[in-house]
This record gives sequence, C-alpha cells and structure tokens, in this order.
Amino acid sequence: MSKKTYVLSLAAISGLLLSGCSGSEQPTDSTATSDELATISVGVLESVADLPIYLGESEGIFEKHGIELVFDNFNAGSAMVPAVLEGSTQIGNGNLLAAEIGAQEGLPLQVMAPSMIESGDADTDMSAIVVAKDSGITSVEELEDKKIAINAFSSISEVAVAEVLEEAGLSSASVDILELPFPQIPEALDSGTVDAGFLIVPFPQLNSDILDIIASPFSEHFEGEIIGGYFASSDWLSENEDLAQSFVDALEEASIYTNEHEAEAREKLQEVTELPEDVVNEVPIPKFGGDLVETPKIVNKAKDLEILKEDIDYEAVYWKWK
Repeated sequence: MSKKTYVLSLAAISGLLLSGCSGSEQPTDSTATSDELATISVGVLESVADLPIYLGESEGIFEKHGIELVFDNFNAGSAMVPAVLEGSTQIGNGNLLAAEIGAQEGLPLQVMAPSMIESGDADTDMSAIVVAKDSGITSVEELEDKKIAINAFSSISEVAVAEVLEEAGLSSASVDILELPFPQIPEALDSGTVDAGFLIVPFPQLNSDILDIIASPFSEHFEGEIIGGYFASSDWLSENEDLAQSFVDALEEASIYTNEHEAEAREKLQEVTELPEDVVNEVPIPKFGGDLVETPKIVNKAKDLEILKEDIDYEAVYWKWK
C-alpha cells in the first residue's frame, strides 16, 4: 500500500498526539480480584496518545487497581465530548483546550489528568509545521502571504500556528489560513494547493518522502504545558470519586511503564494502528504522565485569538485541583 493510501485511511488517528513528561515514583496500588472489578469505558483514537491505556490494560495495571477497561473507538477527540456528557463513555482523552472551551460555555466537564505534558524536546514533539520538499520554503519567516492548512479553526492547531508565526515576526493576518482534515493536508501540499500545513503524528512520518518539517510548535512554544488530557463529566466524577481516583492512579503507573518500555510501546502502536513498521519506528514516542498544571501560554494565545473568552478557572476545570 502506498503512503498516500495510508494518509487517506488514517482519519481515525487524527486526534491529539502530543508530548510530555512523567512522574518519577510508582504510585501505590491495590490488588483486586476479577469479581471486584469495576468497568470503565474509555474513549480511544487508536493513536500514540492512547499507548498508556493499551499497555496498562494488557499488562494488568488497571486490573490491579480494580478496573476493567472497555475501549470506545472514536475518529476524533471532539466526538468524545458528547459521548462523555451523555454517559455512553465515562472517560475521554482529548484536546485540553477543547475541554477548557467547553467549560467556559457551561458544559459540565472536568479534566482528571494529563495524557502528556510538553517536554520541550523536539525529538518527541507530536506536532509539525510542514512544507513540500520542492517548495523552496525552509523557514517560518518565508510564509508571509502564503496559504497554511490547519485541521480546525478555534483549536490547538490554530493556537500553535499563530504562536509560531508571531515568534517569526508574522501574524495570522499576514497569511491565509485554510481548514482541511489532517489526512488531506499532505496531498494539498504536494499539489501546491497550500504552501504549508500543521500536522500531528503519524502524518509527517507517513509522508517523509514529500514533506519537510520547518517547525515543531509544541516543543518550541508550549514547554511544560498540557496539550491533551483525560476528562469526564462532573456528575460522573462526583458520583464515582474513588473509582475515578483509582483510574488516575492506574493511569500514572501505566504511563511510567510505557515510558520505560519504548519497544513494547512501538509494538503496541503497530498492532493498534496497522501502520508500516518503518513508519512506527520513526514516530516520536513522548513521555507520558505527570500532574495537572496551568497552561498560561496556550490560554493567552487562545484569548488573543478570541477562542477563549477569559482566563481559565482551573479550580472549576481541573478535578481535584491542588
């Protein structure tokens, strides 16, 4: 199968795939027998971001914490929000900015834990500003008056592109930003329909023969901030506080395990996504886990773009904040 065929078939993994750091100590766990297990349905994108969930399940980590996981597959993180609110899925793994937008709009959502906190290491960055190899463009500074594709307006993608442009002395008004689904951006670049694009893994790796990376937005601009996180409805969290805490504890242990077993993580990624082995070997594997932290850089840029109306009330948005 050609790389372009893979690009067109990978919409299911076009969710949030980002980079971060983990805690240093193993959390204390409690052993549970099979008849004591509580079932939790978790939304997954079959992507890099889900690796701790998959490995934690297969290694028995969640079972050890008294949890049986049921995976609900989604094509995009945004689709998890209504499923979580209506209760068909208990926990989602999605874009933290989207959850913050939802909270400001009055949706009863809270973030339980980060999936990853941006480490600042470009080698593990899940994001990229890319151009066609034959475009002649080698830097962000050359994008003035050019067309740039992002997957969605009012998103972390728009925030990241705006931040990269500003750092290069440009503004969003100095370029033409277009909206295209992630899987369509590589072909638009290859055909010259757009001049640059914002992508997340594995799309740059799938198209490394036709694309060059000229910037890594998350690692360059959002070090120490949460990009994606696990969220649930406020009602479910208040009614299942002990179970929710057990999930957070198991997730941290699973994140540490994933960080320490990269080869297993890549095997699991290939099993889940059916990506070619050479692509899986090139995909950045971030550091998972960590504590909930504030996201001032993302929030300030989102406010500048009028994506967010005001500062984040972390006590309201983050479950068990401090």
